[in-house]
Amino acid sequence: MAVKVMSATRRQFLQHATGLWLSTALSHDAAFSSPQEQTFTCRVVDAATEREVAARIRLLDATGREIVPLGHPLSLSDEAQEGDVRFQRRRFAYVAGRFKLAAAALPIKYQIIKGYEYGIAEGEISAADGKAGVVTIPMDRWSSLAQQGWHI
Repeated sequence: MAVKVMSATRRQFLQHATGLWLSTALSHDAAFSSPQEQTFTCRVVDAATEREVAARIRLLDATGREIVPLGHPLSLSDEAQEGDVRFQRRRFAYVAGRFKLAAAALPIKYQIIKGYEYGIAEGEISAADGKAGVVTIPMDRWSSLAQQGWHI
């Protein structure tokens, strides 16, 4: 059996990358487990069925600065076409029905887009909303193209 030997350069790179990842992961977990950093969950649901739906969300803090849900990348690739993207210089984060936010960022204005069959949801999440621990944002369906024989 032949054993491949890893080059010293490759070994140093992997040790450095692993060390950075571990230190980032440990500091991230420590930061959000402290009592000073309270979080809450937002659910995006179909208004009629109350089932969670995937959508793209845009979030702004009280100063109008874009913020992202916890766990999403802070910066985007210029070529981003799926997931978290920019449309007309506005950042939208893709969520699969729920996301977490830091309570310290409240109040937050939101805009949520979910395809052609749903209206755009806009509103604000206040500190009082965040105290409940879970905020539900309903998406109203204004059309059902599948029921009308359309298939997109």
